[in-house]
Amino acid sequence: MTYPTKKLEEVAEVEYGTRVVKSRNEPGDYYVYGGGGKTFTTSSWNRESCVIISRFGMSENCVRRVDGRFFLNDSGLSVRSKDEQEMTTHYLDWILFTFQSKIYALGRGQAQKNLDVDRFRELEIPMPPIAEQGEIIARIEKQFAKIDEAARLRAESEKLAAELLPAALHEIFSSAESKGWKMVAVGDLCDIKGGKRLPKGHVFATGETKYPYIRVADFVPYGIDQSSLKYITDETFKSISRYTISKHDVFISIAGTIGSAGIIPENLDGANLTENAAKLTNLKNVDQRYLMFMLTSKDAKLQMTGDMIQTTIAKLGLFRIARLKIPLPPLAQQKVIVKKLDALSTKARALRDLQSSQSTDLKVLKHSILHQAFSQ
Repeated sequence: MTYPTKKLEEVAEVEYGTRVVKSRNEPGDYYVYGGGGKTFTTSSWNRESCVIISRFGMSENCVRRVDGRFFLNDSGLSVRSKDEQEMTTHYLDWILFTFQSKIYALGRGQAQKNLDVDRFRELEIPMPPIAEQGEIIARIEKQFAKIDEAARLRAESEKLAAELLPAALHEIFSSAESKGWKMVAVGDLCDIKGGKRLPKGHVFATGETKYPYIRVADFVPYGIDQSSLKYITDETFKSISRYTISKHDVFISIAGTIGSAGIIPENLDGANLTENAAKLTNLKNVDQRYLMFMLTSKDAKLQMTGDMIQTTIAKLGLFRIARLKIPLPPLAQQKVIVKKLDALSTKARALRDLQSSQSTDLKVLKHSILHQAFSQ
């Protein structure tokens, strides 16, 4: 059946928050909420455990519940039932979550969306009998509890998947002595050279050229994200032509995000490399992928964090990279280890992707449950 409806303003009170300014506010025990999440604190409160709606600066997440006492700023509003015998506020809260996309669509403005409160008051609210409202809420909360438990278990699985490879790398370091492997300085295994920034007055090309320029922003675990590559002109390339990286090298970030290491794909062989990264080239007695994996281990990164030069941002000096010690089994054994690490990396990535996809499915399922509950 289809439930009869009433306009929101007929069955509910719309209550605005109160303006408070951080610079003229006394900090206290209560968080201030408005159009988004919590901001600063204040010494008083004006709401307790309720659902709030973004009024100014709306986002798609414009309906949220805040538990406990808090202060609602004037950039938000709350809604409560006029008559709990006709419609409970608890029931209304679930309706508001169901209507979140409708409410967001009531926002006006380009740079900042602000709620059209007059149209918000005209929303049609389904009105089943009061007893049935309670039954609907009970069904929703029971189903949501199961979904939340599934989400918790999947988050734990995702965390375990993320720890598979780091644990394997740590095992290689920790077992080196018992296996008779030497701890060798990285500088004894390769040459270490820095990249180069664009010369003063030069800018990136406006389109794709023959000369890609790899930035730290392009680094992803063990490789390069090519979706937003930058390119340089012939003139710029002539000025920094010596600062390129080969597909046979290993890169490592030395500024900003320290220790992100990987190998460039064949189509980027000879690309220019940012000054915020170094290349490990002319490898001797070490497998390329083995060296890459060792540089990304927690054990190597612990060595790096004690060796950072503080300027405006943390920076890892090239001579510090040369000092890093990694376990070095025979070359044939390195290749066996790499094969196992590659398989583990692939498995971990597949598990993370699966868990992430399933988490999205759970969110979709919640929306489906809400819409189905109020359209009987």
